[in-house]
Amino acid sequence: MRNALGFPIPSPAIMEKIGTRFRRAVNAFAEANGIRIIRFGKGDRKVEVMCRYLDAQAKAGHSGVVAVGVAQEYQTFFSCVERQASNGIPWFSFYKADRRVTSH
Repeated sequence: MRNALGFPIPSPAIMEKIGTRFRRAVNAFAEANGIRIIRFGKGDRKVEVMCRYLDAQAKAGHSGVVAVGVAQEYQTFFSCVERQASNGIPWFSFYKADRRVTSH
């Protein structure tokens, strides 16, 4: 985070900001372009749900984004633990974890 993103402290707050910014950008793109946001339910077969939108786009005769799918999925992501150094300065220990997250 320090080298790639230029932040002085590698804080988990940065990861939250990046994820939130991405979700907002996807939603704004969809809204600005009249693209449907499809929220998949538990047990939905995503391919079957999206087929009708893909078929309609194919009939239109040109390429385009037909919908944005949103689902709860298990993903590997970085989590962290905040610790205090002996001088009182906080530092963060990052690790990979698997959790259910909302995916766009």
